[in-house]
Amino acid sequence: MTFDVPARFAVFSDIHGNLPALNHFLQHADATGYDALFCLGDIVGYGAHPNECCDAIRRRNIPSVLGNHDEMALKPDEADNFNDIARRAIHWTHDQLRPDNAEFLASLPYRIETEDYLFVHASPLDSEKWHYILTHTDAEFNFRAFDQ
Repeated sequence: MTFDVPARFAVFSDIHGNLPALNHFLQHADATGYDALFCLGDIVGYGAHPNECCDAIRRRNIPSVLGNHDEMALKPDEADNFNDIARRAIHWTHDQLRPDNAEFLASLPYRIETEDYLFVHASPLDSEKWHYILTHTDAEFNFRAFDQ
């Protein structure tokens, strides 16, 4: 995915199907006057409105990357590494997703790169592996994985 990143943009993530929170954020972003928004994944998961959240992102054509909960909602039988509550939410979300929104989530890349920016949900090194960055050493190691 290639495009120019405008000077004034906002980054958000981990909506997790929470439509009231997403709407509040979008209203605030509109009032602030950002030129663009970027979503760093986990559009779905836990919350009661996975389709409505996907619809809102799609309607605005917000560049987005795939989050781990987004991916697992597409293949819930692979969610072995999630705790029981998360697994139940993943299966519920999977059952709720309309086919067009499942297709939308499946189309999302693990990373969006431009000359100056790198957008990922997880670590920049092996974005598709969903590694958490929990320590200063993890951060230093990952910062060496990109030039943006």
